[in-house]
Amino acid sequence: MQKIVLLIMLVSLTIQLKAQVPPKDTVPPGSSILAFYEGRTACRELLQALNMPDREECAKRKIWMVLYVDKVTKLPSTYKAGGLGIRSGTGKWSIEKGIPGHPEAIVYRLDMGEVSLFLLKGDEQVLFILDKQKMFLVGNEKYSYTLNRNRAKG
Repeated sequence: MQKIVLLIMLVSLTIQLKAQVPPKDTVPPGSSILAFYEGRTACRELLQALNMPDREECAKRKIWMVLYVDKVTKLPSTYKAGGLGIRSGTGKWSIEKGIPGHPEAIVYRLDMGEVSLFLLKGDEQVLFILDKQKMFLVGNEKYSYTLNRNRAKG
């Protein structure tokens, strides 16, 4: 009986983990993958930045996102994101310039309907999550508001 319960738990965990990462073969038609980013962030400030209800028990979020570009023009097209609760899913993204004090900074803006997620491009390897005013979100001793590129996934 314990083996059956353990097997059910293992299968359930495997299904949950697979749901957190998009399959490789789901690139939208006419698009190519620009990059796959992932990270573990503190929760509360991110929820506030995305106009989501604050949850006392939320300590961290495991976030992933795939940015797609048009195959021909190489301009931003769509994204897929997970780990963002009701903001997980797909949408359009664009590139903007400027954050307070740095007018030439490159910012990726993910349109999530009633809100946008702003990501400062540090370099090709890292994105910094910004608040609604395009200011840095500050992490804690365990988690930061950065997403790192995972070249193995895109």
